[in-house]
Amino acid sequence: MKRILALLLTCSLLFALAAGCSQNDSAPDDGGQQSPDDSTTQPDTPQNTDNDDVPDNFTYLFIFDINNLDPHNSTGEPNFTLYNNVYSQLVFYSGNDGTVEPQLAEIWDISDDGLEYTFHLRKDVKWHNGDDFKANDVVFSFNRASTSPYVSYLTSMDKIEALDDYTVKLTLKYPYYPILTQLGSLSIVNEKYVTEVGEGIAETMMGTGPYRFVEHIAADRVILERFDDYFGGPAPIKNIVCRVIPDTNTAAIAIESGDVDYGTLSAASYATLKDNPNLQIDLRSINGVTFCCMNNLVAPYDNPLVRRAFNMAVDRPNYIAICEEGIGKPTCHIFAEGCAEFPKDAGEYEYNPEKAKELLAEAGYPDGFSTTLICASMLSNVRASEVLQQDLAKIGVTVSIENLENNALLANLTSKNYELGMCAGGFDPVMDLWRDIVSTGGGFNFGGYSNPEVDQLFDTAAAEPDAQKRDEYYAQIVQYLFDDAGYLPLMLHESAYAMNKKFTTVRPLETASKVRFDWITPAK
Repeated sequence: MKRILALLLTCSLLFALAAGCSQNDSAPDDGGQQSPDDSTTQPDTPQNTDNDDVPDNFTYLFIFDINNLDPHNSTGEPNFTLYNNVYSQLVFYSGNDGTVEPQLAEIWDISDDGLEYTFHLRKDVKWHNGDDFKANDVVFSFNRASTSPYVSYLTSMDKIEALDDYTVKLTLKYPYYPILTQLGSLSIVNEKYVTEVGEGIAETMMGTGPYRFVEHIAADRVILERFDDYFGGPAPIKNIVCRVIPDTNTAAIAIESGDVDYGTLSAASYATLKDNPNLQIDLRSINGVTFCCMNNLVAPYDNPLVRRAFNMAVDRPNYIAICEEGIGKPTCHIFAEGCAEFPKDAGEYEYNPEKAKELLAEAGYPDGFSTTLICASMLSNVRASEVLQQDLAKIGVTVSIENLENNALLANLTSKNYELGMCAGGFDPVMDLWRDIVSTGGGFNFGGYSNPEVDQLFDTAAAEPDAQKRDEYYAQIVQYLFDDAGYLPLMLHESAYAMNKKFTTVRPLETASKVRFDWITPAK
């Protein structure tokens, strides 16, 4: 049994080392799990200096309002930003460099067969109400999350048990190599508190993170306050205000004026503000995909010929030029191509409206048909929908656009109450994390896509210790999705993040849903 201290290598590198460099493919963790030193580490939190010159407030941009505060039963980028600051997880997974770092668990042991993970918990953690954090909270959180459609990776769990107040053992039904990466998104909740508030957990939060929840004013803001007893040390900034500003132009004005200190810029706003001397702007590729959901459960989108026709009807470079000022990369795949396991030779749909018409005729729609596309009411989504509308008109498909408030859009997508729906999303660059978008019944599978072969391949790949074989399974998954045309992928994201130069960070901030406010500190 190997004891893992401090820092794990990236999951993709970990698997490659285990299978390749160790010269022994039979042991799940041979050679791949390293202990760089004998001390545990914690994601750096600069200490609060209580200096009068230190700003007390930091304002962060939400382009959408939160829809539900239950960390085990919700979707949406703003929600996860809050969870990563109010709650803590057993481990922290960085999408920037692929490391897995200690958080609530300071050390963990992995059995030689890869079935048992024993986590040794910190003993200095307090809940925001002053109670001590204990192993029973971890057991409760795992069992609670295992019933959620948004936490499908826990289907690999056989049981979770507390060995004592500060030790828990997770037993898997089968080896599941991405489990540590996945646990970086599982927020640990307080058993007593959640039991007492019941369904009220959707409207409030009480965690162990660097900030405590103060208030949510619907469609306006969320307010957080520094938790001075945080086990990582008090954060530099006292108050965090997350302002909800759906309109991209209004958001850009707020960032330019200093009313908002950090936020994502639209492509047009980036072009306007990129040379602003008061802003630090970071343009980078992220593991996100903009796509159109086609409801595979209703006609005509239950027919793969129709879905393939749509994929051949869209001029992706033109879409990016018009909607994103040329910022982004065309893609024909629902998976982020930044995943290490993504095949280099993945196919592409030819842009060919005439061939698309032939496919529609073969599917029984020689004269096309009418359909409705739902999208969020913010300007960039409406523009994207209009470009899609124009492309589909060229193959005889008449598209009506229905603009919805974001939470209403999510509700329709989740309940499959739509025909076409504009969407964007992403996970960290590990292929298994994307299974919830495409696996049968996955919590983020808004398109209702289902292929038993894909489901089985995900399970097979996750249990495979050999990295090369695992990559072969993932390549088959990508090919199935391409052939089935389960979604209409459009582009890979490049996002511009703007921060007021009054502030800096102790380490590069993660993509929006994983931003840690305790990493932000006043600039010197």
